[in-house]
Amino acid sequence: MVVTYVPTNITAKGATLRANIYPNGLTTTAWFRVFDSYRPNDGCEDNENGTKVPSPYNFVIYQGSSSSNLTYTVDNLSPNKSYSFCAIAQNAKGKKLGNIVAFITGQ
Repeated sequence: MVVTYVPTNITAKGATLRANIYPNGLTTTAWFRVFDSYRPNDGCEDNENGTKVPSPYNFVIYQGSSSSNLTYTVDNLSPNKSYSFCAIAQNAKGKKLGNIVAFITGQ
C-alpha cells in the first residue's frame, strides 16, 4: 500500500514531497513522480508524463522491507505554478501507485 500526502515547505521553487509505504515484509523500492500540471482527478502514472524523483532513473528514495515515511525535497520548480505528484512502490508482488496530490508553488 502507498499513501501520498500533501507536501510541506512549499516555496516558489520547491516543496517537500511526502508519502508512507507499507511493503508487508517484501524488499521494496520507492520513488515519486512529479507532474507539470494540476491533475487531481487523474490517477498516478509511472511513465514519461511525469518526472521521476530522485533522478537519474535508477535512484530511489527507499529500499527495504519495513513500513516507512518517505520525504523528498524538489527544488527546481517554477514559481506560482500548479503541480501534482504521487508516490510509487515496487516489489516482487508488483507496482503500487499512490494517490495523486496537487499543489501550487509560491510566488
